[in-house]
Amino acid sequence: AVDVVGLTEAQDRVEILRRRIFFEQDPEGFDDAYEGAEDEMSDRIIAARQRYPLVTYTDKDLYTIAALTASFKVDGHRADIVILKTARAQAAYDGRLQISDRDILLAAELALPHRMKKQPFQDSVINPDQLQSTMKQARAEAEEALESEEESTEVDGAAASDEKKV
Repeated sequence: AVDVVGLTEAQDRVEILRRRIFFEQDPEGFDDAYEGAEDEMSDRIIAARQRYPLVTYTDKDLYTIAALTASFKVDGHRADIVILKTARAQAAYDGRLQISDRDILLAAELALPHRMKKQPFQDSVINPDQLQSTMKQARAEAEEALESEEESTEVDGAAASDEKKV
């Protein structure tokens, strides 16, 4: 579920009015006017669907997503999965084979609002600045977690090689 809100800029709202009037007055002309852009978007989506299975992510990305969802106190793990899948889809749509922080942020903006714990009558909108700040913190936590994991693996590996020497 995504919260749909109206545009707030007058210029954007006027453009919507103009397009609606154009459509009502000349549906075929409207179709012709936007057919090229619609075909381009369709081709881009088809290419993204083919590219999606090739889009990769790192352990740091996984830790970042997990830290981000944990920081917003999201119940369950569905949000983590949705953010990862959406970030991969965004990267594929943009023509890339690796997800980025921007992809994770865009995905989180879509996946988190309705999954967050909130009080009755509280808005389910995430402030983009808050999300950006939390993302930076989550990325830092991810880097720390990976360093700890690597150190733990090195210690375990050293202990295992010591055992082999005996």
